[in-house]
Amino acid sequence: MTAKSPHDAEHAKCSSSSSKSRSFRRVHAPRRTLPYDVLFNIVSFMQWGCSKSLVNLACTSRKMRDLVIPRFLYSHITPRYKEDLEGLLQLFRRNSASYSDSVRSFLINTVVSPSAQRLLIEALPKMRNMREIRLPDASKFTKKQAVAAIGAMNHLRCLHILHFTFSTFDRAMENLTELRSLRLEGSRYDSRRLSPRWGGKAISNSRETLEQLCLGYVSWDLRMGPVGIWPRLHTLDLRDAYVLGMEALDLSASFPSVRSFGPPFNDARSWAPLPCNLPFLSRLESFQGGFEVLEIARPNFAALRTLLAQHWEDQPITRCDHFLPPSLQSLQLELYTEGTIVPQTFGALADAAPNLTSLSIYWHVALTHHHAVEIAEALIAFLLRLPLAYVKIECCSVTYSPQDMEAGPAPYPELHSSWERIADLALSLNAIKAFDLHIGYYSRRQNVEGDIEPVDRTHLPVAMHTGYIP
Repeated sequence: MTAKSPHDAEHAKCSSSSSKSRSFRRVHAPRRTLPYDVLFNIVSFMQWGCSKSLVNLACTSRKMRDLVIPRFLYSHITPRYKEDLEGLLQLFRRNSASYSDSVRSFLINTVVSPSAQRLLIEALPKMRNMREIRLPDASKFTKKQAVAAIGAMNHLRCLHILHFTFSTFDRAMENLTELRSLRLEGSRYDSRRLSPRWGGKAISNSRETLEQLCLGYVSWDLRMGPVGIWPRLHTLDLRDAYVLGMEALDLSASFPSVRSFGPPFNDARSWAPLPCNLPFLSRLESFQGGFEVLEIARPNFAALRTLLAQHWEDQPITRCDHFLPPSLQSLQLELYTEGTIVPQTFGALADAAPNLTSLSIYWHVALTHHHAVEIAEALIAFLLRLPLAYVKIECCSVTYSPQDMEAGPAPYPELHSSWERIADLALSLNAIKAFDLHIGYYSRRQNVEGDIEPVDRTHLPVAMHTGYIP
């Protein structure tokens, strides 16, 4: 055994002392971390649309995991596939009540299988802090299942039921007296009748608190009893409903706070010209309806800012002053025939609504190649005339005539070149903040200072937000 020199012994002693010191500092040095309330606020800002970031954050430490899961990760859930829905419901069944209590918004956007429906009925009553729910395929629920699922949710603020049936959900909704947003959609082929007296109890019970009401594919019978006053309702969408007793309804008195309105299927001549409804129309800031309604109601639009106009007829739009008020700032056109927009349309738009800052046009039908190029040329002059900030033009399909096809690949570059000129012009204009162009195979989207709102072609109107309400 080799003897260690005094120098070696002293070096070993110093090394041991240094190692212990480092170990002591490593173990006992205080950890620098933000206070819990600060971390809580930071994570709360990340939760909207950042679920992947939340998962990564939860993996950094045990403290962050306990903070993020499940308080934030499961607060707003939108399953889009039936497998995801069933797996999620199984997770709620296995884990503690803290998972169920974390859910604030549960928007189901997928088909609910029989097994998932059983799990859903079991899980929903445990979500004691939930404020918003969307139920598809509600026709599959029995009356007993509906009561078990939502009957005790008196804390609910937003309710959206697809394939609603009065016989199934009427009793389940008796205790929902503080709803702020209610959307009921029946079947397109079997409209149900609702009434504030003997049907639709959630409607009448929440009359004092409702802010948004949307009825689709139902007949709402207002002849059975007094309609009453809806003091807080600001959005009323009845576009896909029929109101029995509409001709006797005083909209101004019953809905004094409504600023966004979608009229029902009823003939507009039976209610729009009535003197009692003129103050109601003059207060509107947003309107959604067909051209035939707009031509009757337009003279009374004194404060209208946002308009969604639907056009089903073949004749082109050339007299925009018949349906556009000069106060208009945002216009969304839904077109169901090809020849509605002609080059003269854009000049008429500029003359009728000189303050227009947002324009969205969507064709539900195909455009011919020639018409698509013609529209592009007319748009170039139109963009220079208005202070537009947001532009969205969309037509998913463009057809080509036999003459176009015989010319070979030339039509495709011509279409691309025409719309590319519009995109380049939009980028050169100081007022443009965002534009979205999608014509056939051509697509270009640019966000300068903001983003364009997507065209909503579902039942829900532009001004109707059923998002989370705290």
